[in-house]
Amino acid sequence: MKKRIVAWLLLLGFIFLILNIIVFHFYWEISLIIYIGILLYYVFFKNKEQG
Repeated sequence: MKKRIVAWLLLLGFIFLILNIIVFHFYWEISLIIYIGILLYYVFFKNKEQG
């Protein structure tokens, strides 16, 4: 149950991050760096765990 709550919170945070980059532009440079960091983490580390 705890993992499910954390997963929902991360999903909501990620959606708000994308909304901030596209719509609001509030600190969009920092938001873009965070988004690229999450993307690179997934590409380099999460794919190795699955394959």
